[in-house]
Amino acid sequence: MLIDGHIKKKNVSDKVLIIEGDSPLEERFVLSLIDSGFSVARISGYSQTLLDLNSLNPDIAILDDTLIDSLRVCVQLHTALGIPVVLVGRDSSQQIWQKAIVEAKADFYFKRPFSCKLFVTRIKAILRRHAWRNV
Repeated sequence: MLIDGHIKKKNVSDKVLIIEGDSPLEERFVLSLIDSGFSVARISGYSQTLLDLNSLNPDIAILDDTLIDSLRVCVQLHTALGIPVVLVGRDSSQQIWQKAIVEAKADFYFKRPFSCKLFVTRIKAILRRHAWRNV
């Protein structure tokens, strides 16, 4: 169900915010999240994200690009909301990116390609760990 740009499913417990950059997350990953009981909101662009943070109130954010902006937004999400952030990108093999990802406080980095099942499983695990830390 699509309501005001948000994809909703009944009896949802966790809200996932997907912030899309130049290469949007494949629809099959979004559908996997919805099928697993998540509420999903998608935003295109980083500047819009910063404006909508309070109204969206996400439990986790997925940044779909490893550009310098995504690292800055990652830090801002951690600072402003204290939520876990997952980066999705093409390559993390260069040491400069590995260091930048750690410094940006990303909770996980997915290198494309990856499986839907692993993606959803990892998101659930990150949310469990985050909930446990906040108890």
